[in-house]
Amino acid sequence: LCQLENFANIEDSLLELKSRDVVSGDNNKIVDYFSDDINKKLKKSKIKIYVIGANEDTKQFEPIPVSKFDDNRIETLTNSIKQKTKLQKINILKIPAKDGKECLLIMVIGCQDETTNQTPAN
Repeated sequence: LCQLENFANIEDSLLELKSRDVVSGDNNKIVDYFSDDINKKLKKSKIKIYVIGANEDTKQFEPIPVSKFDDNRIETLTNSIKQKTKLQKINILKIPAKDGKECLLIMVIGCQDETTNQTPAN
């Protein structure tokens, strides 16, 4: 990660900071949390980006141990959230810290346009 210690106050209907606590439970708990939140938030925006590993109040980095999120777990979570939300445009990216021991997770969700069954261009 870059040398910044915290995020600017950048949260809005598109971008939301989430604490590492939201991914501290088992897969079912994580899937339920994000599926519910995505279904609520995509009513306001066709695209949603979560930055996971930041304190929501102080905006400081709170990285997640990289060992907790191997590629198989990320794929399992992605597929489970897709299945539960019925959305196919969901990606979870792991952004490692410089030390390689911690990371941030970035989840990007795009809502499909029901009339064309495609993600809107704008």
